[in-house]
Amino acid sequence: MGIKYATYLISFINHGIKEIDKTDTQLDEIIAENITAEIETHSEVERSLLKILRLWGGLTETVPLGEKWLNGTLLIQPADKSL
Repeated sequence: MGIKYATYLISFINHGIKEIDKTDTQLDEIIAENITAEIETHSEVERSLLKILRLWGGLTETVPLGEKWLNGTLLIQPADKSL
């Protein structure tokens, strides 16, 4: 796979990612205006998600056993009976 300098990879909401030639006459460049803090780049979203996963990833929830298991027996046996 080589590097292509003459194309853009554009993500369309309803059509996925398409490769468009930079010289395509139907391609119009839109310059963002009124950019607010609410607009994030893909990498900023990834960083935020990774931060959240690191903060909350080690948490576990203690779930009580169902009543059918109370006073039951857990039996673990190896396949090799000599162990």
